[in-house]
Parts: sequence; C-alpha cells; structure tokens
Amino acid sequence: MSAMPRPVRVLIVDDNKVICELLHSLLQQEGFEVTGRAHSAQQALDLVRLNPPEIVCLDLRLPDKDGLDVLAEVKAEFPAIHVLVVSGSSDRKDMEQAVGRGAIGFIHKPFNVAQVEATMRRLAAIVRRPHYPPAAGTGVVKRVVIIDAQAEMRRMLRQVLEEGGYFVADEAADGMQGLMAVDREAPDLVCLDIDLPEIDGLNALNAIKACHPQVAVVVATIHTDRALVQQSIQAGATGYLIKPFDPERVLEAVSRALAASHGH
Repeated sequence: MSAMPRPVRVLIVDDNKVICELLHSLLQQEGFEVTGRAHSAQQALDLVRLNPPEIVCLDLRLPDKDGLDVLAEVKAEFPAIHVLVVSGSSDRKDMEQAVGRGAIGFIHKPFNVAQVEATMRRLAAIVRRPHYPPAAGTGVVKRVVIIDAQAEMRRMLRQVLEEGGYFVADEAADGMQGLMAVDREAPDLVCLDIDLPEIDGLNALNAIKACHPQVAVVVATIHTDRALVQQSIQAGATGYLIKPFDPERVLEAVSRALAASHGH
C-alpha cells in the first residue's frame, strides 16, 4: 500500500479575519496543514521565521506594511518558500511587481472556490515534486537553457522541466549571460523571459535565432499584449507562456515548441 502524501504546510496572511477563516477551511478540506494565520506584516514575518511553511498565502494590503515588501523579505530570507499573492486588486502593476519580487501565483478576491482549490493543488504538486536530473546518456534527453530575471521563476521552471524529463543545462538572469549560455551549451530549447536587464528579451530572441536558428524558443512574460506576442512569433519564438506559470502548460508549450522546431 502506498503511503499517503504528506500535508503541505501553509501560512495564511490577511488582515480580514473572515477571509482567513474561509481560506483555512478550504485548505484543510484539501488536505493542507495550516501552520498559522497572521493579520499583520510583522506577525506574518514572525510566524515565517518561527515555523517556516512551504507556501504563504499573502494579502497585499496589510495594516502595518505593504504586502509587496513582506513578499520581498520572505523571499530574501527563505527563497524556497512559495508565495501566493491574495488580492482584491486587478491592477496589472501590482501583479508585475509581485512576480518581480518572487510571487509564484495569484488568488483574486472575491474567491472562486474551484479556482483556489485548483491553484493550491498545482502548488502542492510543485512542493512535493522530487528534485532530480533526468538520466543522461539516453540520446533523447532535451537540453534547455532558462533565461529569466526572477530567481523564483527560474527555480520553478527548472523543477517542472526536470520532472518532465528535460535536462536544464544552464540558467541566466539577464540577456547577455543568457546569450553566452546558449552559445556555450548548444541547447535544444531556450525558455526566455521578455523583461530582461542588459539585453531585453526581444533583442535576445533575435540574436538567438540569428546565430542558432535550429534552437526552439519559448517566450515567457507577465504581459498579455497581442502586439508583443506577434513580435515574438515574427522573431522566431515557437511558444509563449504567461506568468505566473502553470506547470502543465509549461510542459505542453515546450513539447509543441520542440516538435515545431523539428518540423513535426
């Protein structure tokens, strides 16, 4: 008989006690272990340091400190913790800033229960996912280079890709380092963030396709601008992902991009 999966540990941070209670109930029903509930930034940081969870559900509007600052502090001290932003705001800037500081996803208020449950299940799968490289030497393992400015996004992509049977040959945090990694590693595929320092993603994409036309490129961004999608496709991208990532969509996009680059 196989052992039951261990419960994933979650801290809930929201100044609204009703919201905390609702999330607590939903998470317990889904088999999560709620390590605590915090109603302020300081209380949240104290609980994280006292008993680090694996996931923090973090409201952006807290009475004593901006939730984005709390997010940055958590990721600086505990980079392995996944932070899921909880917000009633639909402001795209909030989402961009949260991703930039390491958030792995969003839950929007008012809650859609099915959406909350689906999001938390995906996160639990990421937390439980074993971290090991695929067996090399088989002749079929595809090599990937990840170029993304956010360390959390690079880490998540690495986990998803390695679990999917790909070999992550290298990572880079800016466009220049990324181009050097592509030249050095000769990958089959590049996962490329559009918003990069040094050399932006579109220029990096143009350079990659000019020098390595056989390499498949999946572009990743938080932007949903159709013009940007079209520019990426025209420059040679064979896939497109919107942050925050859904692991299943990452693997689907990578598989399609590799197939397209080989004319299948």
